Amino acid sequence: MLEYPDTELVTTANVPQFSSLDSALRVPEILEAIGEAQSFDQLGVYLDDGVGKKTTANKKYGENHAKLATLLDLSDIVSGSPMSVRTSPFSALFCSLSCKDQRAMAARLMFRIPVVRQILVDAKTDVVNPASYLKPFSESTKRRRLPNLRTLFSLLEEQATGSDCSLQDALHNVRFS
Repeated sequence: MLEYPDTELVTTANVPQFSSLDSALRVPEILEAIGEAQSFDQLGVYLDDGVGKKTTANKKYGENHAKLATLLDLSDIVSGSPMSVRTSPFSALFCSLSCKDQRAMAARLMFRIPVVRQILVDAKTDVVNPASYLKPFSESTKRRRLPNLRTLFSLLEEQATGSDCSLQDALHNVRFS
């Protein structure tokens, strides 16, 4: 693994955990439609039709997807009691894109996620296994986060164009085993 002085440390806080990438991409749309910040549990109800689910389940669903949306700069998390999620300066623009363009933009925004960026930098020169970037995490955390990384890298592969030669070469060196 190459070390660069300007790289952000990979932590559990910046390695996303989510159930549905599509739900995370809907966060700005929901916030724009409502026009005000939402608590994690309120957002979870809107994202997953959480009617009849326990508040804790809605809260976790909303929190996980809000955190990914925030890593992509599609929303902002505001501290307070309770914490809330609001639109970011980029939310309205993202919502104005077609679904196809949103997915393409989301793939590009993934470069903001420290673990994705570090994996791609290292994969530029060598074969890498994303699981090795999660070594400091507990086994249960690794099991939950690794499939999410696989989902993010699948979207990157899906959205890479023919002119993205360096990216395609790096993606070829990312091996989930």
